[in-house]
Amino acid sequence: MWDSIIMKDITITILAAVMLLIACEEITTINPVPVIEFKEFTLKEGRDTLGNLVFEGKLLFSFSDDDGADLSNTPYGDTIYSIITVPYIKNPDKLYVESDFDTVDNYLIYDEDMNISKVGQNKTLHGDIEITRYYFLIPADTIRYEFYIIDKDDNQSNVEVTSDIGFR
Repeated sequence: MWDSIIMKDITITILAAVMLLIACEEITTINPVPVIEFKEFTLKEGRDTLGNLVFEGKLLFSFSDDDGADLSNTPYGDTIYSIITVPYIKNPDKLYVESDFDTVDNYLIYDEDMNISKVGQNKTLHGDIEITRYYFLIPADTIRYEFYIIDKDDNQSNVEVTSDIGFR
């Protein structure tokens, strides 16, 4: 009689252990360095309120930050990401050189804007970021941007480069 009770207890214990292992979410190893990937840059021609020619450019890229910029210690309104862009123009020799035509080179993203809440063990943040730029003066025939992000913990992502952006 005791043998059957012990066997039943062992069977129940093994089944419970297997179910517990299956139910647990796998803990992934985190990389504190954010990763970005260029998706697209679109350029649309339009007119401002005075009828002047203006170009609207939209830079779209995805990001992933495994440690989520350690938001558990982030006070309300603190910066999560700084986005750094470096503009380049194509010179007459068809080489790209760094330029200062685009004076806005640093964008900040705040946690209050993103409405972020992280639940569970895996704290990965990921999504798409779109930056809109307006060009009232055509900077050059062709431009491109290098860009990267820096998270709250000062971890710099990889550097991505847009495709060629032609204005003519």
